[in-house]
Amino acid sequence: MAQEDFRTLVTRDCERMGFKFELLDVQVDYIDENQNGTFNCCISALVKLYNRDAGNEHQDIGCGIVNNIADRVTALISARRKAIDDGVKRVMRQYFPEDPKKKK
Repeated sequence: MAQEDFRTLVTRDCERMGFKFELLDVQVDYIDENQNGTFNCCISALVKLYNRDAGNEHQDIGCGIVNNIADRVTALISARRKAIDDGVKRVMRQYFPEDPKKKK
């Protein structure tokens, strides 16, 4: 499943259940150019999930790291996507913890 499909699915389903996502902040932690001309990048994203029915909210930070990407812009975009996805997954776990019986 493509990343955009994942975000669309999560956003649509969560809005039906009374949840709303908000991206509060995105920061570039580092971007380094390697000797071979590729880039390493780390971005953090602060994501908030608000539950309209209960009137509460949770925030969490996601981190996106990419290594050895040929282009600086591609590295930034990829790391940003990973950071937002990670933040969404982390904040969702606060509302819907994993079932301990499913752990292997």
